[in-house]
Amino acid sequence: MTRLDELVEAVARALSGARIPYVIVGGVAVAAYGRVRATLDVDLILDLKPGDAPGLVLALRGAGLDVTAADVVDALRDRGHFTVFVPGTEYRLDCKGAYGEKERESLRLRRRRKLGDTWIMLDSIENLIAHKLLFGSEQDREDAESVYVRQRGGIDLLTLEERAAALGVMKELRDLTRRVETTRP
Repeated sequence: MTRLDELVEAVARALSGARIPYVIVGGVAVAAYGRVRATLDVDLILDLKPGDAPGLVLALRGAGLDVTAADVVDALRDRGHFTVFVPGTEYRLDCKGAYGEKERESLRLRRRRKLGDTWIMLDSIENLIAHKLLFGSEQDREDAESVYVRQRGGIDLLTLEERAAALGVMKELRDLTRRVETTRP
């Protein structure tokens, strides 16, 4: 794999084949909905239990990725992240389990989208914007705005407001919408 889109497709096929529910969040989702920006990682939320680790490892190794069952089990036990490396490249997967309500909601709201010849599961537009506002760095705010602008006609505003309220970022959402409405036709 020499391109990020090839990695995303390979991972989606591997996870779907292993019947592991997942959602792609972060920079790859932003690129799909908003602006293309440089990223070397694919951020994933996986619906896993420790007993699922061997199947996950088998699926990802089958896609040419470097991961160990111990790393997965340790991360799930500690409710943390684990990294999957792509040999011979700078790419990686940054993975975490669905530990809490925010992660489960990302899985529930995910959207199916075609990339090349492969169907992938992406964070919903509304959830992505709300989470970017929650994380709140300058890049996150720019990401949220780019997705909002590019997807404006396809956003479920009620769902966006519900997600923003649930995450405590209604003020940030109002600021974003006011900024977009006054600066962009």
